[in-house]
Amino acid sequence: MASRLFSIFLAILALTAFCGIGLAIAGDESTDYTQFSLDDLMEMNVVSGASKYMQKASEAPSSISIVTADEIRTYGWRSLWEVLSSLRGFYDTYDRNYYYMGVRGIGYPGDLSSRMLVLVDGIRMNETSLGGVLTGRGFPVDLDLVSRIEVIRGPASSLYGTNAMTGVVNIVTREGYQLNGTEVKSGFSSYGTLESRMTHGFETEKGVDVLISASRGVMEGQDFYFPEFDTPETSNGVAEGIDEEKWEQFYAKVIYEGLTLESTYVWRSKLNPMGGIGMMFNDDRAKTVDIQSAYAATYKRKLPWEVNLAWRAYYQDFTSEIQYPYDYVWDGDGFIPYPEGLIYQNDSFGERLTTELDLTRAVPGGHMVAAGVEYMKTFRNDSYAYDHEPYYYMYYTMELEPSNYSAYVLTDIRVRQGLILNLGFRHDHYKSFASSTNPRLALVTELIKGTVLKAAYGKAFRAPVGYDLPDDGTLDLSPNEIETVELIWEQILPWNLNSTISVYDWDYQDVPQNVDPADINDYFLSHESIGSKGVEFELAGKLPRGIRGRTSWSFNEVEVPDSELVPGRGEPRGPKHMVKANVMVPLCGPDRLMGLELRHSSKRLTKDRLWTEAFTLLNVSLVDTKLLDGPEIRASVYNVFDSDNGHPGTWGEDQQIIWQDGRSYRLYLTLSL
Repeated sequence: MASRLFSIFLAILALTAFCGIGLAIAGDESTDYTQFSLDDLMEMNVVSGASKYMQKASEAPSSISIVTADEIRTYGWRSLWEVLSSLRGFYDTYDRNYYYMGVRGIGYPGDLSSRMLVLVDGIRMNETSLGGVLTGRGFPVDLDLVSRIEVIRGPASSLYGTNAMTGVVNIVTREGYQLNGTEVKSGFSSYGTLESRMTHGFETEKGVDVLISASRGVMEGQDFYFPEFDTPETSNGVAEGIDEEKWEQFYAKVIYEGLTLESTYVWRSKLNPMGGIGMMFNDDRAKTVDIQSAYAATYKRKLPWEVNLAWRAYYQDFTSEIQYPYDYVWDGDGFIPYPEGLIYQNDSFGERLTTELDLTRAVPGGHMVAAGVEYMKTFRNDSYAYDHEPYYYMYYTMELEPSNYSAYVLTDIRVRQGLILNLGFRHDHYKSFASSTNPRLALVTELIKGTVLKAAYGKAFRAPVGYDLPDDGTLDLSPNEIETVELIWEQILPWNLNSTISVYDWDYQDVPQNVDPADINDYFLSHESIGSKGVEFELAGKLPRGIRGRTSWSFNEVEVPDSELVPGRGEPRGPKHMVKANVMVPLCGPDRLMGLELRHSSKRLTKDRLWTEAFTLLNVSLVDTKLLDGPEIRASVYNVFDSDNGHPGTWGEDQQIIWQDGRSYRLYLTLSL
């Protein structure tokens, strides 16, 4: 498979190089984007997540989407999964406890999105125990604090190391000067949801920029009927009052000259109504608590010889406590009935210190060179599973310290006018398992003015963490790996429109079998590969009368080997077809906007090889920023037509299909002081 993918890429590379004539993409010299403010950069369509330095999105060797703060506000999005699910190639799965993101057909329900890397101002947000990302209300940063989100599709371990397999999401937060005062927000939505936020930001005369924010919320939740539990012993399949969710977030950032200090914190508690893994149904002791924090320092300055230095160090801490009530216990010899119910608890803890140093230099002729080193010191990566007293029993204990160090090199070479060659690789050395070296090779050319063609080849990996690693040392584990080739055509069209067509071929290797973590020695035995081939089309732009938006169609074909098609395991395949549209329409001036969001998904396979139904959702939002010179008002109706839509259940649940929310409402008021 690897040789076939690389041969395809070489053929594409030769064709692209042969056609690369005529025009320079950005002139002979690189632009120094460090001299521009955050507001200026938002207008210039530049990104930093694709190569660890600022560059035009058209020059980046990836298929990229940029989501702005205006879009987040207009469409009424409150969680990261809502933002990502609006983009081509992304889809979500929700099991009433966590949201899991899939990309281009690859995503196991239940894997906590650990094959996607999420950054906040360059700080890794993948938690330090299982490597996952909480894209729901457990995400550490309130979306109201986001300036823009850069979504880079495809492998990026050549820059970022582990987790950067299917893509990188780089979130850039607001700065104090943009606020210059205090914001107070309050709102409510369906299912008894109440939210509030207070944010204060300013910049002093001496240039110290400060932003501080605190948010909290509570959702009473819904009652559910699950036919899988429709017996008198299990309350006739009705789960009542056990969908509650609570959360608290804190964020702070201080900037002075080249130094930035940041802190994030989130606490989340969620009751679980699903009754999976054989636990007692309709029991409010089924509960998940997640706590995640990060403290970071970043320093940037220009050195002699036009070298830009960026140094960053950050400490991360993560705790997850999941409780399952059972009516039987293990007494040392076997399972015995325990009608009162006993709590089986699964705890995960992670502590890690990361430090990294990046150097970049623009070389005469428009070339760019970047290099960096990184060291991750893991102080704690522990998992425990045990029964509470009075029948205390420890099922397994894993206490790990998988520290690693790495180095990378990246170059952008302007071979000739209109032709950029991007070369890079990174080596990650781990003490606990096999190391990984991951290259990136891409060619970017502007064939004629407004026509950009990109050909990209890359490899990436995800390091085994948490449940992946056995505690008896019997397996010599290797990381999950992915190898990809992609051809991207970006075209500027008349009437302020632009289109993107991406064709890709992904080979995902060393796929873990989604079995019960208690069967830890079987967890990583599969070394089969999953192939994903597909095409994406997007049309975006600005129309007359201030109308803006984008529409997309995605198609993928996922090939899963027979050894992976075992009933009861999580199904890795996403929907084959997805159609999405987002349109912002001014109403009576630019201060009053309507956001229309359409999402269509084809059917999906469940864990036992049944099918969910295809569905189409319409969301409508209104934003008024100048109503009677008072607060900003946001109102949304989600799933306007109350369409049935279901997601596949994960491996640990009895439900084949988990039905999602029907029609719901949101209303928020934001007052600037």
